[in-house]
Amino acid sequence: MRVIVKAMIYCDEPQHVYKSLRKEFDTDIALVPGMHLEDAAWPDDEVEIVGASVCPDEPYLMLALADQPEHFPNKEACAKREEQLQACGWS
Repeated sequence: MRVIVKAMIYCDEPQHVYKSLRKEFDTDIALVPGMHLEDAAWPDDEVEIVGASVCPDEPYLMLALADQPEHFPNKEACAKREEQLQACGWS
């Protein structure tokens, strides 16, 4: 099944969602809340899957991750995180 994961970057100054990025992959494993996702975007940690929504018409599985959105103090820090995510295959 096709899996879509979203990562949101939130800027604290000025306060707004800076960017929403996504990563897609295929898997035969049934992913459910409580499992963890390993990705190079989080090199020191796994991120917990806290929600999963299925779209049978497409079909795909949308995953919600813990600690989203990620908060950063300013646009420069947000831009740096965006570059890190893009370098790990997020778009």
